[in-house]
Amino acid sequence: MFQGPRSGPDTVMAEDPGPWSVAIPVFRMRSGRADRRRAMPPLGFTLAPPPETGLEMSGLDPEATTVGAGPLTFSLGVREPARALEFEGDRLTTVSPLVARSYALPGLDDLIEERPATDPAADVPEPVPLAELAGDTEAGSLSPDGLLRAVTVAERGAVVVALIRTADMSVARWMRGCRCAGWSADGTQIAIGGDWGLVLATRTAT
Repeated sequence: MFQGPRSGPDTVMAEDPGPWSVAIPVFRMRSGRADRRRAMPPLGFTLAPPPETGLEMSGLDPEATTVGAGPLTFSLGVREPARALEFEGDRLTTVSPLVARSYALPGLDDLIEERPATDPAADVPEPVPLAELAGDTEAGSLSPDGLLRAVTVAERGAVVVALIRTADMSVARWMRGCRCAGWSADGTQIAIGGDWGLVLATRTAT
């Protein structure tokens, strides 16, 4: 087990590109822009084309109070992979293949890393096939107010986190290159993760 401070802050792009996006590290890799000689790309998201899901694409509501249903401000991030995550009191826990991690909140500045005998990611559910998304009302994790559901979706060889409104099953966000998302107990923060790392975000003040 390792426990100690993380080395230096990771650069995060604070701006929200809108409802249809892709994680910047994934975009750079797919576009052939990855270069070990250059600085690491910032964590965060960039604009992507809207998906074809068979669901209503409602997008963002600037007046929504549920974090994720409206514009977000991204604040902090780490580059360790996250296939699943959960807020637990004053820590954020994640799992990736063979590794379990726990970060101190609010700064993600203290890391506990363990490599248990049993793979902690073995029980992470498989992404919901895109063709089955419209009929699956139980997959994923709920926001504390029950108004949004974060669902991991398989989209033509890629992995996406969709934020779906529970009232009408419409899609508020579609975040390509992501594998998990979850809310803090008080609903003021959302964490979004993937094999590139994770970011924390809050509702953008209007």
